Amino acid sequence: MTFVYESSLSKEFLKMTLNYLKSALEDILREDRSFDAGTFPKEVLPRLHRNVLGPIFPDDMRRVEEAVWRIVNEVVSEVSEYKRRVIGALLRMFNEVQEGNKGSSIFEAYSESSVQPFYRTLKALACMQAEMADAFSNSSFLAAFLVASTLERKIPLSNTGEPKIIIKVKDEEVPIISTWSSLVKKRACLLCTPTLIDSSVEELCRALESMGKELSKGEVIKDIRDDMATYIRSREVPPRLSRITYNAMFPLKDEGLKKLLCGYVIDHLCALSEHLIRLSGDIRNEDVEAYLNKVFIQRAFLEYEVYSALIQQGVAAIPRLHLLIYDSEFKTKKFDREVDVVATADDEVWLIEVTSRKDEKEIEEKVERYEELRYEIDADKVVFVCLPSLKELVEKNLESSLAREDFYCIRIDKLYGEIFRLLASKSRH
Repeated sequence: MTFVYESSLSKEFLKMTLNYLKSALEDILREDRSFDAGTFPKEVLPRLHRNVLGPIFPDDMRRVEEAVWRIVNEVVSEVSEYKRRVIGALLRMFNEVQEGNKGSSIFEAYSESSVQPFYRTLKALACMQAEMADAFSNSSFLAAFLVASTLERKIPLSNTGEPKIIIKVKDEEVPIISTWSSLVKKRACLLCTPTLIDSSVEELCRALESMGKELSKGEVIKDIRDDMATYIRSREVPPRLSRITYNAMFPLKDEGLKKLLCGYVIDHLCALSEHLIRLSGDIRNEDVEAYLNKVFIQRAFLEYEVYSALIQQGVAAIPRLHLLIYDSEFKTKKFDREVDVVATADDEVWLIEVTSRKDEKEIEEKVERYEELRYEIDADKVVFVCLPSLKELVEKNLESSLAREDFYCIRIDKLYGEIFRLLASKSRH
């Protein structure tokens, strides 16, 4: 997966590595100090990156930080050796001068070998991109890294030098974002399927909502939990899980559509099982029920579809971010907001809200919240993604607001084409 303006990644990551390296070099150049690999902090990435990436991609983040650590350790070791050689050569030269010699022969003999550490240092830095290639092969991790880097540049600082906005992933009872990141890697998506062209999104929402309620019932949830555990052991989907999910789609008459939705839900459950095992070593009935409720009954799967569509179209994105906004003195919290999806392209920040319920008051309040949030975070675009039946209502609220420019409303069934339009439109902000 190649992201729009992904070339900025090398620049951003090089900047972070060099800042980290600078601290290490300053450590070894101080008088009576030498680089101590045992005490130098190994937290390479800035706090915002750790807040966003750590809970979702702990393994990928660790690989990146360890790779940088190896590079920095190699560079500072070369610099330490260079420092030792320079001091040694100078002392020998001083001794030669004291004995009546010019000392130039020693320094000239040394000068040729003294440049070797520089060559090795440059080689280590040049190898950094190759070192990172494996870690950044995870497209969802790469996307989150690009979003975090852009947000870090956008966030204003308080009078005390602290960021006025703290950004982190939303605290949830089940690992929704981690599950979605795995699904994106597998390119699991619903709205990109050509066979769904003749089906309305509203019909899909109703079918998946009804299915979520059926699967959440007492004995059914227990059977699903057992089958998810079986999947972890065998890496094969148990036939019973397919049968249970298929039977829960009974309101649908289209057999092909039922099978398609069944496979989609099973993809979610299998990805969820992997992250539950990673986090707690167990799959509990209440965890499965909570995921079904949030993602299908409450229609959060539409947020996933927007997130997936952006990634597939090469736009870096991350879902369900939580923003805490403080006053200029960093003493009191002004407000906190959850954003369904945050995306970035061409150094722009897009705040995306996915709306699937016909509640005019709620839509009006969302528009007002995003007006305020856009100002605080210096965002370039605010995009409302809605069901076809809600587009007129959302546009009505956008027209009556103060934030007409750079606020967009798009239908979720036209999502892929609209993303191209957003990329083509330059922000007037």
